[in-house]
Amino acid sequence: NPVGSPQTLSGGSASLSNQPVTQAPGVYSVNALYISNSPNWNNSASGAQNNLTVTKENATLGYTGPYFAATSSATATSANVTLNALVTQAADGNTGNLTNAKVEFALYKSTNLTMATPDKVCDASVATNGVVTSTGTCSLELDSWTVVVRFKSESYFNGPQSDPAVLTVYQPTTDKFLTGGGWIVDPSTNNLPVAISSANKHGNFGFTVRYKKGSTTVPQGQSVYVFRGADGYDYIVKSNAWTGGALAFPTTTAGFSGKANVTVINPATGLAVTGLGGGNYSYRVDATDNGSPGMTDKYTLSIYTPTGVLYHQAGTTASQITLGGGNIVVHSTTTK
Repeated sequence: NPVGSPQTLSGGSASLSNQPVTQAPGVYSVNALYISNSPNWNNSASGAQNNLTVTKENATLGYTGPYFAATSSATATSANVTLNALVTQAADGNTGNLTNAKVEFALYKSTNLTMATPDKVCDASVATNGVVTSTGTCSLELDSWTVVVRFKSESYFNGPQSDPAVLTVYQPTTDKFLTGGGWIVDPSTNNLPVAISSANKHGNFGFTVRYKKGSTTVPQGQSVYVFRGADGYDYIVKSNAWTGGALAFPTTTAGFSGKANVTVINPATGLAVTGLGGGNYSYRVDATDNGSPGMTDKYTLSIYTPTGVLYHQAGTTASQITLGGGNIVVHSTTTK
């Protein structure tokens, strides 16, 4: 395809500067064509052919919600959810067309501890301002899903996958239950196991917990908490057992505890980091519901290694952290 406008020369050389390149990333053959009006140069050859490499633009991805989605009824087991994110291209002086940033949402169930393969992938479209919206039907079952936004291979843009976030899909039932989803500013208490990333101090959480049917002591459900460390890795804590755990509903506050698995992901590769994390961790979550829309709700989390050493802590039972976004619902009465 011709690039640029013809230039008239009386001698010397010609150049084209600041030419926009709209081709997809790849290697292209380029040569300059010389056409002379002089009979002395009619048969001159065109310029030698060279290769032009078009590389992908650098950009970052961020999940923008939702963190909390109710099913359409108390008996429905899934919800159609519209997912949102934002593409921000690098400030390198070379702006690109963000609609060519092909991205997708990768979602992992709370039971997917290795996170080697997503349980569901939802496609998305990108607007000119970088706003990402899932397309088609993204149907999610009851669970606390870990959500990651990532570039597709055919994207004109490239960069690491987004910080993981948690989306909780729950049933709006009238029995006793505790559910929530959103984020807090993680205080990085004692920088355990590493300091929180200064670029994003968010701790994203999601949970749905209730008593098993016919019981007032045995809990069931799941909980997920994720944060990015200063080492660049994503730390993902997922409940996986209720051994030695419990669930309590005082009034507008509630707490639960159990066993968890910690998976550490390198966002540059999407793969688990060998030697970090593991199973048989213990955790405790305390939450407070201060009413809708959730701006003053509170959350806290403590995680312990298999030997009982504090692994990570965000707030305490007595000093919970106000949500930066999201909502918590503590339904502590049973409607018959």
